[in-house]
Amino acid sequence: MRQKTIRVTLLPSAELETIQQEALEFAGIGLYRQRFDGTILHMNRSAFRIFDLESKFADPASVIGRNISDLCVFRGQREELYRELRKRNRVRGFEHRFKTLTGTDKIVLNDSYLVLDPKDGSEVIQVVLFDITERKRTEEELRQVLTSARCILWHSTVTRDKQGKQEWVINVSNEDAAEQLLPLKRKPGQKYSDVWHEWIVPEDRASMDQTSAEAMRRDIPGYSQEFRCVRSDGQIRWLSEDVHIQKLDDNHWFAVGVCIDITDRKQVEEALKKSEARYRAVVEDQPDFICRYNPDMQLTFVNESFCRHYGKRRDDLIGHSFIPFIPPEEREHVRQAIASLTQEHPCVTYAFPVTGPNGHVRWIQWTDRAIFDEQGRFIEYQASGSDVTEQKETEHRQRAFSAGLRAVVAIADELICCTDLDSLFKRAVELTREKLGIERCGFFIREGPNLRGTYGTDMKGRTTDERTHHFATSPVWLERIQALRPQDRRMIVIEQNYIEYADNRETEHGRGWIAITPIQSATDFLGVLSNDTAITHRPMDETQQEIISVFCSLLGAIIERKRVEGRQKKTSEGLRAVVAMADELISCPNLDTICRRTVELAREKLGLDRCAIFLRDGAFLRGTYGTNRHHQTTVEKSHVVEPYTDWLKHFQAMRPEDRQVIIHEEEYTDWNGEKVVHFGKGWVALTPIQSAGSFIGMFSNDTATTQAPVDPVQQEIVSMLCSLLGAIIERKRAEEELQNLTISAVISVDELIACADLDTFYRRAVELAREKLGVERCAIFIGKGEVLRGTYGTDRNGRTTDERNHHLTTQKDWSIQIKAMRPYETRKVFPERPYVEWVNGKEVSFGKGWLAITPIQSANEIIGQFCNDAAISGQPVNSTLQDIITLYCSLLGAIISRKQADEQLLKAHAELEATNRKLTMEIAGRKRVEEEIQRLAMVVEQEAEAVVISDTEGRIQYVNPAFEKMTGYSRDAVIGQNPRILKSGKQDSNFYARMWETLTHGEVWSGHLTNKRRDGSLYDVEAVISPIRDDHARIVSYVGTTRDVTREMQLEEQFRQSQKMEAIGRLAGGIAHDFNNLLTSILGYSRLVIDTLEDGNPVKTDMEEIMHAGERAAALTKQLLAFSRKQVIQLQAINVNTVVLDMDKLLRRTLGEDIELITLVDNEMGCINADAGLIEQAIMNLAVNARDAMPKGGSLTIQTSTIHLDEKQCRDRINVEPGNYVMVSVRDTGMGMSKEVRDRCLEPFFTTKEKGKGTGLGLSIVYSIVKQFGGFIDIITAPDTGTDIRIYLPAVAADACATASREHIPLPHGTETILIVEDEETVRRLAVRILESLGYEVLQARHGGEALLICERYDKPIHLVLSDVIMPHLGGQELIERLRRIRRDFKVLYMSGFTDESFVRTRDGNESDLLLKPFTQETLAVRVRQVLDRRDEQAQRAAPGL
Repeated sequence: MRQKTIRVTLLPSAELETIQQEALEFAGIGLYRQRFDGTILHMNRSAFRIFDLESKFADPASVIGRNISDLCVFRGQREELYRELRKRNRVRGFEHRFKTLTGTDKIVLNDSYLVLDPKDGSEVIQVVLFDITERKRTEEELRQVLTSARCILWHSTVTRDKQGKQEWVINVSNEDAAEQLLPLKRKPGQKYSDVWHEWIVPEDRASMDQTSAEAMRRDIPGYSQEFRCVRSDGQIRWLSEDVHIQKLDDNHWFAVGVCIDITDRKQVEEALKKSEARYRAVVEDQPDFICRYNPDMQLTFVNESFCRHYGKRRDDLIGHSFIPFIPPEEREHVRQAIASLTQEHPCVTYAFPVTGPNGHVRWIQWTDRAIFDEQGRFIEYQASGSDVTEQKETEHRQRAFSAGLRAVVAIADELICCTDLDSLFKRAVELTREKLGIERCGFFIREGPNLRGTYGTDMKGRTTDERTHHFATSPVWLERIQALRPQDRRMIVIEQNYIEYADNRETEHGRGWIAITPIQSATDFLGVLSNDTAITHRPMDETQQEIISVFCSLLGAIIERKRVEGRQKKTSEGLRAVVAMADELISCPNLDTICRRTVELAREKLGLDRCAIFLRDGAFLRGTYGTNRHHQTTVEKSHVVEPYTDWLKHFQAMRPEDRQVIIHEEEYTDWNGEKVVHFGKGWVALTPIQSAGSFIGMFSNDTATTQAPVDPVQQEIVSMLCSLLGAIIERKRAEEELQNLTISAVISVDELIACADLDTFYRRAVELAREKLGVERCAIFIGKGEVLRGTYGTDRNGRTTDERNHHLTTQKDWSIQIKAMRPYETRKVFPERPYVEWVNGKEVSFGKGWLAITPIQSANEIIGQFCNDAAISGQPVNSTLQDIITLYCSLLGAIISRKQADEQLLKAHAELEATNRKLTMEIAGRKRVEEEIQRLAMVVEQEAEAVVISDTEGRIQYVNPAFEKMTGYSRDAVIGQNPRILKSGKQDSNFYARMWETLTHGEVWSGHLTNKRRDGSLYDVEAVISPIRDDHARIVSYVGTTRDVTREMQLEEQFRQSQKMEAIGRLAGGIAHDFNNLLTSILGYSRLVIDTLEDGNPVKTDMEEIMHAGERAAALTKQLLAFSRKQVIQLQAINVNTVVLDMDKLLRRTLGEDIELITLVDNEMGCINADAGLIEQAIMNLAVNARDAMPKGGSLTIQTSTIHLDEKQCRDRINVEPGNYVMVSVRDTGMGMSKEVRDRCLEPFFTTKEKGKGTGLGLSIVYSIVKQFGGFIDIITAPDTGTDIRIYLPAVAADACATASREHIPLPHGTETILIVEDEETVRRLAVRILESLGYEVLQARHGGEALLICERYDKPIHLVLSDVIMPHLGGQELIERLRRIRRDFKVLYMSGFTDESFVRTRDGNESDLLLKPFTQETLAVRVRQVLDRRDEQAQRAAPGL
């Protein structure tokens, strides 16, 4: 027997320690030694990294000798560790927290040992560190999730003893959350898990034990159950539990459960059972007709109301057809309506008229519903009918009324533009006939107590002029209307003869009903509108008459507005005419010319018919000039009006505040030069002519020739003219008197006239009397009443004094005598009167002497007094001087009158100008308001957002066109309706109650609503509803604006879905990178082993199975990379038809024999710019999904075509541009998808397949591939109707399509030197082995630092650096940059499990710079050879420029 000798070579201890250190480094375990004072004796690189010292120190050797407290900040745990260590020589699993020098919080697991230092034999501490920071953070996050969960999570081990009894050891994972959800009674120190099972209701606990035992006996992996549990407050709650069981062996199981509270659901179910019993009672008591019938239209149920309505017994109806109750002409329509019912649209409503036995037509509305069971199978129909005759009639009236209101508004818009009232009434007659459909009508306007016609309609419907039509006596109906209060005036209907007015006479045409509708403005009765049906003799339309009432209300406002505008215009023109007349009259040379010119100008500029001016002459009125009945100016100076004349008595009886008196039924008179001639009767207006409050004459005017009614505006203008005329006449009289005075030779009249105001005038008059006339002392007092006001005077020293606060009462004896003076008396001299001086606001008497009082008069009226004496010299009275003073006082009176007249004229002129400006501003303001209203109406009509106005009861009064477009309802259909016709049911009654509470409190409500259009589709809006208040702050209506945000919400949802897919994609890419490193080793070494084995070797077969498994894993990794969009894509113009046809055989094998494959391709289709392999993968994934959706077989159709998308079709999609697209449709006849599944089917790892039959990545990878190539996906599906998934990809020109060439590349060899830099040990060894077998000289480095050392020390050329892209500390790109600083004569080939798109772009599109993992021996050999054979200048471009 031969013995096999085994040779064992022991490694040196130093090398063994090195291997151990490397193993610890690779495992990430930190090691360091320290003394008890904290001095570091040794530290490996893993501990160096754990303490985060790489940014502060070069390597672990640089911290030797430093104190551990200088390298981190401990949190009060060191002393406790040292005590335990001295006590037990070692401490394991000590959790340690500290902060690094960079501010990072760390948590480590510390194993510390007390050892002897080999150098000096002292005790030192050997520390082993495990960084558990990330694990702790994950545990904390998991704890928070469990704490906040609204459920009870538990797990349990289950043991079955020999007797078959189960023992459960339950642990509740989220006790805090469970305690909040379901608090239980427990003793102090007891955990929630200890008492959880005890508080289950006993009878439910027994059932639960039986269920769990049965599941374990039959190896059922999971089950669900419901049970009751008693809370700590005694309340019983229902719980639903899902349990998953994993069998460990025959007597041991592991169970996990989730419990949720379903008490509310149970209560609802119980309420439903009770409500079902009530439902039948309610149905029987319903006034509506309720029945059920089968598809053959045979009745299966009828309620009592149905029997009563059709007058039949229930037994006579059950089993008989429902069709005979439907009118023959409506039966086909009803059949079609019932046939249209589906599970998605189970209801339909229709109505039809039914003629009863009495001949009356009644409208019956039916609502039919198709009833389906839980599996969606049809059962029968249920119908509910009700009598809606009144509703139909109301709707008809509302539509007619709404149309009439719109017509009224249109008529009002046109009438407002009429220039005068005559054209307004004529157009109103025409428009009421054209737009309101009135046969005959007429407008009558009130003039005093009577009515005057305007325009009307004859018996042929033609417009007639009836302006000469007056009611001689007031009709009875007018007395009835005027007897009512203004707010109660309404339309009345009377029976009388039909009247036609033509050729100024009335003609009767039969007899019938006539409607009389008052026209009023505010509270003023303006007239009536009369209408009848004399042409057709049809009965009155009540709705039409209501519209006429509304029209008359609006017409009254328009008439009043036109009258106000006319009055304003006429007043403004009259004021300008009066001002122009005043300017001309002031320049007249004498009083006679003023009177004559006033009469002429009043007729020419003011349009007066006849007028005359009378001036006061003592107790009489004397005529001046007037107008006769032929409109000629007549001289009437010899016409004297006696004091006892009747109308003069009227005039004298006027109150001071009356500006004029108008006498009706007065005889008209003419002056023929000798006497008064009477003719006819009518109204006469008498207007006083006054100056400074004194009556000086009268202005008389009438309309004797035109017989026109009184024009109040014109009479106001006459009053203004008379006010100016009085001032002008008084001024002219003063000027004439002034010219006749001889005193002008002594005193400069011009100097007094030139005084700026009366105060200056009085002061200067006193001074001139003393200087020019030699008067010793004097004073002037002004006034007409009981008190005279002082002005200026002279004291005993001859100085002028201010006596404006000095008032004299006319009750003094000398004042009484002055008032009793005759007209021919010029002054009074009183001897032996006390002298008075005005000092410091009071009278001071001194001495006695004579006092002369001279009246100051104007137009025979005393307006003041001039007092003078000789108190200074004591001289006697000088009669000559007093005569001069009398003349002087006459001059003063004339000048004072003129100045007072000037002041009055200026004041009146200023008032007229102010009035004119005010009227002009009012007219401009009204026009601005009207323009603003028109602009506002135009804005609302053209507003893009929907506008709704409703009254306080919620009835809609107005909607704009945007509302009609948004909802599908016409304006006619919603006027008078409540906005709840838009309710979708998405908001409950509490929502609307809170809305109305906000609005009724006068606050603005805003929020989001889901409404329903007329066609039943839903849409989302942002709404703002505001209350509208009147002048008294009362809410009179509500206005709401709504903006359709449906599309915005859809785009937001698409955007959130895109973000979620992107985040999951990044996670998938990271996982794929790690897999590729593992797969490179598996596939590479498997290939090497297979190549060394002979055929038939069972090991080779096993290795091939490993190889196939690795390839399947590589395919899965490729799918993950495709999903994350991190793979390198080989873009080229390809024809999708070629891809589909090439896959035909593969697809048929994949689908199986029970599924028919139909391929429909468009031969004229364009190409796409994509990776053919990824397109194949997308189609294959869709085909596999379709196969799984057809377990019983079916058909799969793959169709290609080219379509064009415009801007409208792209608007609702994110990042989709208009243009040509290639469409690939994969359509199956399978089970389809529900809306919920369709919304989530593109999410990664979402699947509806059984466990183990799907990864959940199929559709999400398709979605990722399509998004990479700039396309999008449409999914058309519904349960039981199959699924059609359409892929849209941007099209390119057909001539750009390329055909891929597949050439066999032999395995190349070489002798160059290659440096391999790879941190993954197995991958690096594989690459070294492959390249060495091909003849290359290979250098290897585990990381970037080692590669730098090799380049520095290796003295031969290095032709190629094969480097991983992603490595710790120093990545591939950064490594190459640093290697270029050492030597530049090498080429670069990167390798990576994945790389992002930005790295690929930096390579100028040349993919030979990158070797993707997992790679094979052939791929590695070809890529290395390609890079080495590249020209030098290309190698230079290959240098990274990042």
